[in-house]
Amino acid sequence: MTAASDSFWHDKRLSIEAKAVAIYVLARCSDAPDIRRVKIGEALRIGPQKLRRIFRELVDAGYLSDRRQRMKGQFAGYSLTPLARGVAQ
Repeated sequence: MTAASDSFWHDKRLSIEAKAVAIYVLARCSDAPDIRRVKIGEALRIGPQKLRRIFRELVDAGYLSDRRQRMKGQFAGYSLTPLARGVAQ
């Protein structure tokens, strides 16, 4: 089970969708410290456009770190790392 702080739930910069995705990412973080966007979209059945908007909200608010991954010198997607700031209780 993943708990979130009151300040996270009352953060008006985030939509309810962004909050739900953040909790999902935080819960999955114990399994894999870096999670790929594509995998989250597939698991939650969220389209790429909506997922980009949600991740932008979370990155802009400081809840996620979003960085480009490279494999053999080529772009291989984005990796997300939850930041402890404010989400976990």
